Amino acid sequence: MVQQRKRVRHTETFEERLSKEAVKFKEAADKLPPGSFARELLLRRVTQAEKRPTSTSGWAPKFQRKLADAQPREPERLEIGTVAPAVNLT
Repeated sequence: MVQQRKRVRHTETFEERLSKEAVKFKEAADKLPPGSFARELLLRRVTQAEKRPTSTSGWAPKFQRKLADAQPREPERLEIGTVAPAVNLT
């Protein structure tokens, strides 16, 4: 029998979750002595979490910008017997 993954519904945006994670790692790093290997790893994860939402590589940020720029349009009414206009998806 195939095991199904549990569905997780997030109540916060990805950016909010990343910023909370960065704060959590920063607090944990502050408790460690300066120069320790574990502290350096935590601080590296902090910088990764802080840089992540501003990343411009990949399809996701481009898609999010496109959604943010999109304006809602009024649906076009068609008369019976007419052909729908071509849709530009670019």
